Amino acid sequence: MASTILPDGLRDSLLTLCTLVYPLPLPRGKKSGAAFAKAFSSVGTPEATTSIMEGIDKVRQEFVDDVSKLKVSPAAVSTAADRYAPQLNRIIQSIDASQDPVRLTQRMQFQWTSALNAQASPSEYKTQEVFIFEMAMVLASKALAQINQAANSIDPSADRYAEAATLLKSAGGVFLALAHDFLPRWKETPDNAAGRHPETSEGVAMALVDLVSAQAQAMYVAKGVFAQTVPPGTLAKLSVTVMDRFEKCISNFKARASAHLARVDPDFLSYLIFMPALYRALAYRFLAIAHWEKEDHGTAIGLLLQAEIILKARRDGVSSGLSGIEESRFLSAFKPQLEILRREVSSMLTSWKRDNSTIYFAGIVDSASLPPLPTGANMVSITKYEYVSNLPPILFAEAAEAKSS
Repeated sequence: MASTILPDGLRDSLLTLCTLVYPLPLPRGKKSGAAFAKAFSSVGTPEATTSIMEGIDKVRQEFVDDVSKLKVSPAAVSTAADRYAPQLNRIIQSIDASQDPVRLTQRMQFQWTSALNAQASPSEYKTQEVFIFEMAMVLASKALAQINQAANSIDPSADRYAEAATLLKSAGGVFLALAHDFLPRWKETPDNAAGRHPETSEGVAMALVDLVSAQAQAMYVAKGVFAQTVPPGTLAKLSVTVMDRFEKCISNFKARASAHLARVDPDFLSYLIFMPALYRALAYRFLAIAHWEKEDHGTAIGLLLQAEIILKARRDGVSSGLSGIEESRFLSAFKPQLEILRREVSSMLTSWKRDNSTIYFAGIVDSASLPPLPTGANMVSITKYEYVSNLPPILFAEAAEAKSS
């Protein structure tokens, strides 16, 4: 039987690797150029609408301050976004509901940098008058902040994986709201994609839903590894779902947002390629242990051989193995943990082969005859993001006059 109790060093390395969450930067905004009270001063009623707009201006300024600090607090950004997004949505819905065209006395010029376009200068602000642009940057900021909160909460020595999963599922709900409720109103085309922030791309938003779904699912793998009581066959199924979600993320990026994929940080791209390969190896490792425990020794050795092959460093563009680790600032920091995992798989394989050659005498199953990886077991349901205010629509001049007559 293969022991389910892991040495502390191996357990911690496994937990560190399987819960890697890439910390993404946040966009930065400017307070100047976007004053709701001034822009709506001639169309709003003085007592009501101007006061509402002044309040929304204050909430926006607080949000922009939080997201643009040199040392950003992800929790503060997330909370500030929750205050601002419903108010911004209230304006958008009120404009939509107005029976007459709403004319502004001055332009609303929303200015934002991109967190996801690594080819742009950190000080390169794009200016748009489209309210959906502002909403996209607000919601993207919140979701990215929650990803960073999750990354900061992970500790191999403490079981805080449920907390991280909750944050990641919440981030997925924000990206989903952005992709379904707002960005379809501001269509991206092949002609205008290059001039837009990735945060305003429906395809990018859907790819990031897949990303955080994969990361949240990984926390359930970690909980099982931490507890050391979950059957390895179950861990294999959980790992397959993580692998599938990461692969779907890359597929969505390529199919629906290829122009933006070409502009992301190479470190982030290396992470996206590394994680599904790592989880494929982990799925084979867990499945191998499950077969060994069932005394299916020849299959177990064949499966573990697959894990060993995948965990090796890729030497060229066509061979199997993990790639991009040496070149990646983020991934290279975890080389010690990866080496511990590689040694563990190699040592287990040597031990199993020795036992098989002296005790069991099972024929080792070749790669072509191995059973496929099992169907995944999904544990993640994205949390719906509630951004709709219960407050009544804002009355503009024409609507206010009609109501009073």
